[in-house]
Amino acid sequence: MHGRWLMWVVAAWAAGCDSAGTATPTDAAADAALDGAADGAPADAAPVDAVVPDAAVPDATVWPAVVLNEVDCRGRDWIELAGPPGTPLAGWRLSDVAEGGDNIRYFSLPAGSALDAAGFFALRREEGGDPGFDFGVACDETLYLRTPDGRPADTVTLPGDLPAGASFGRLPDVAGPFAPTTPSRGGPNAPWITPADSLFAPGVVAIDLTLSPDSRAALEADPLDPFVEQMRATVPATVTVQTVAGAWGPAEVGLRLKGRLGSLRGLDRKAGFKVDVNHVDGGLDLFGLRALALNNAVQDPSFLHEIGTYRLLDALGLPSLQATHAWVRVDGEPFGLYVVLETWDDAIRRLPGTDLLVEGLYGQDLFRGWVPHLDVDAGDAAHLADLDAIAAVLEEPPPGGAYAALADRVDWDEVLGVMATELFIGHWDGYAWTRNNWFMHLDRDGVLRLLPWGVDQVFLEPLPLHAGQGLLLQRCLESPACTRRYDEALARVVEALDAYDLPADLAETARVIAPYIGQDPRLEFGEGTIRDFQADIPRFFRERRAQVAELLACRLGPDPDPDGDGAICDQDCAPDDPAIAPGRRDVCGDGIDQDCSGFADDAPDCPDCVERPAEGGGTWLICPRGRSFEQAEALCAEQGATLVRIDDARANRALHAAAVAVRPVEYWIGLDDRAREGDFRWADGTRPAFTAWAEGEPNNAGEEDCAHFWPDRPQWNDAPCEAGLGALCVRP
Repeated sequence: MHGRWLMWVVAAWAAGCDSAGTATPTDAAADAALDGAADGAPADAAPVDAVVPDAAVPDATVWPAVVLNEVDCRGRDWIELAGPPGTPLAGWRLSDVAEGGDNIRYFSLPAGSALDAAGFFALRREEGGDPGFDFGVACDETLYLRTPDGRPADTVTLPGDLPAGASFGRLPDVAGPFAPTTPSRGGPNAPWITPADSLFAPGVVAIDLTLSPDSRAALEADPLDPFVEQMRATVPATVTVQTVAGAWGPAEVGLRLKGRLGSLRGLDRKAGFKVDVNHVDGGLDLFGLRALALNNAVQDPSFLHEIGTYRLLDALGLPSLQATHAWVRVDGEPFGLYVVLETWDDAIRRLPGTDLLVEGLYGQDLFRGWVPHLDVDAGDAAHLADLDAIAAVLEEPPPGGAYAALADRVDWDEVLGVMATELFIGHWDGYAWTRNNWFMHLDRDGVLRLLPWGVDQVFLEPLPLHAGQGLLLQRCLESPACTRRYDEALARVVEALDAYDLPADLAETARVIAPYIGQDPRLEFGEGTIRDFQADIPRFFRERRAQVAELLACRLGPDPDPDGDGAICDQDCAPDDPAIAPGRRDVCGDGIDQDCSGFADDAPDCPDCVERPAEGGGTWLICPRGRSFEQAEALCAEQGATLVRIDDARANRALHAAAVAVRPVEYWIGLDDRAREGDFRWADGTRPAFTAWAEGEPNNAGEEDCAHFWPDRPQWNDAPCEAGLGALCVRP
């Protein structure tokens, strides 16, 4: 197990950390967190063990094992004791001068002092009339604890180079050696985390956004168009970030609305935000970051999908983003719990030097005609030519295949690892499956890496592991050598989950964020729905891991093709019958699925169309074999029919039900905007009086000019007319 986040968690849990490091949505808690704020740039410091106490003085009294547990010497001057819960402390003595030293004096704990139920007691230096010890604590002196009768109990020497903002405490509590710790007065100790690291440490940070009236008006006037994210207004705003290790800000930054189809919200709802840290001051950074994404999680009722995905990628040693949760307020008004992500613009600093970072939108991939139009997020756009050279190989592979030809231009281990992880976790909205939500990175040597994004709808339903629209995946699966390498990447996902209990990890995160979910005023889900989604994550991983492990035992085993027909394991629907395998030709009329397509008698020369009575009269011809829109029009014409026209909701539902009963695939209907973009018309030239477009459709994402039915619901979508879909015809 490895990775930045895992090291934080292991260290925190080893130290017995429970809720330390967690900001809360209340102002009081924010003030408490500020008590531990950093007062300067931290410096590295080596742990210093406690000095061995003086030899015990023989006496009949046996005192409990109370120790110095944590000390703050950075101007806040407090001391924490620890030991058996409930131990009375009246008369125990503290001093900053050794026995026999000049001007020695003791502070005796007053009557009623005692360790609490967790075994802790903390007290401050006397200040402003508040009771406390009467000496200062400097970061280069020794403190002494003595029993009420004056016997030595414990001693600690504080280091002069203690990091600014850190306390000095035992790890683990009571018994461990002293080391720099994150201030946790009166609670379990936790390892020291720098202010920069604390932003993404486990827990919840607090983020306050302040807008001027003009900035707020500009955001409220922004059109909520999910397809023009890069064109949205970026306005001046003030941001303050509070972590357990200190505060950043207030500082002037740029702020814009964030989100696309399904997640975009305005300020009247739970808006997502992109913080452009150096938009106002070009030299400004937030703990080293130039940007920050505040995701509203409106498509993730668990609030865990993005956190879990990037933790898994990190455990696999694959490119990942740092992520945590935040309680966000805008102009003092609580907007609720958010997922905070660094952006790939910042994360690429952990990758080899960058020539280019591009972002892909829905439907985009390494197609030669599209490469020049990709959104360049970092690097020099001149290097799009290098990306175009890779695209040329993918589009027209040489005789040896694209995998071999790109051995030195693609980091196949990382690319296959990312795609295997995407399909394993059910990232249906990602690169491998849908060609959406991706970044690609070219390093200084022109080597390509794939970087995932938009992972808020994962851990839900399993996806096929050896299929998808991503061009890199398709070209890999054309090569037996690359396919095996991809299967080995899947095996590494299984191995990582065996070594790292991600569901248990996420269950602990769910416990930490539960109070915030309960107070979120803009929550779009019921708390029962949230609990159900969170509880479903362990089931998903349990079932998915078993399914993938069984499949890989065959694919990577000694005999993946027992009947010798060239189709291995899950690709062969009849592993004991060599006459049935993908690539075989269906025999028309025998009712046997020789080609393993899932449907019998579907060879190109077999009868295709099934007749069904049409709603309102006439006959529907349901033709499920894949064809382009033009081929579908020609097929209908051969049958004395036309592609269907749908005029009301009842006919729409009836036609969809009849079509998917024959075969649940996508079907063309007779609606297109080929003549004029955005002006959809039926075959007779009329505009539809009734429509059943899915939410956000039609969106023309990638020259989508022809309409079709989804297989799982009676709604319409626009798609490229060249796609191979079924056809729905109607004959009078």
